[in-house]
Amino acid sequence: MNFTPFNLEKYQKEIIENIIIFVYEHLSKWRDTPVRPNKESEKQLNPDLPKFLTAYAHEAELPINFFHEEPQGNNRIIDFVVCFDNKEFYNKVITVFECKRLSKDISGKREDEYITGHKETTGGIQRFKLEAHGKEHKIVGMIGYVQTGTCSEWQKTINNGIKDLCGKPDGNGLYWNTHEQIKTIESDEKKGKLYSKSLHPRITKQDITIHHLWVDMQK
Repeated sequence: MNFTPFNLEKYQKEIIENIIIFVYEHLSKWRDTPVRPNKESEKQLNPDLPKFLTAYAHEAELPINFFHEEPQGNNRIIDFVVCFDNKEFYNKVITVFECKRLSKDISGKREDEYITGHKETTGGIQRFKLEAHGKEHKIVGMIGYVQTGTCSEWQKTINNGIKDLCGKPDGNGLYWNTHEQIKTIESDEKKGKLYSKSLHPRITKQDITIHHLWVDMQK
């Protein structure tokens, strides 16, 4: 009798992708909940989202918890992480999420912050490429709080921003290519959500897959 070997990596990938779908499905519910803080800043939004997701995960009997802020080494902190709701593996981080505002009101040095901080290490995608965030993970997530414009407009803006970086190193010596542009998985205009994905090389580790989960906060 032949047995198919258990593929732990494949199993872990399925768990992470199911978590990402769970987060995406609940973003508009979180935005629309009456008790959510009606604020715009990341510092006020980021702590509330993992609390909301944990409550709904427990209601669905999913054995996971979402925790706000987790050290990532080199004095870096990721916005929130997902861990098992299990006393033996309670501190096992399954995957991590970085959150960014998508707003035309952000200008100057922070204008491209979803992608890169150029000389500063403040960019969302940039931090994953530099391994400042998610170094021990192959699949991670980014939450986009769309505060001006639409999700589809921001996808074009982000992809144009990545294209503009191609062919020359940015301020941290990173190189970019057009293959790193984000590709749509699902666009739900009715609920004001967009789910996309991108793949990026890193300085020492294998390529990292980023799932981009955006929610229109203006709805």
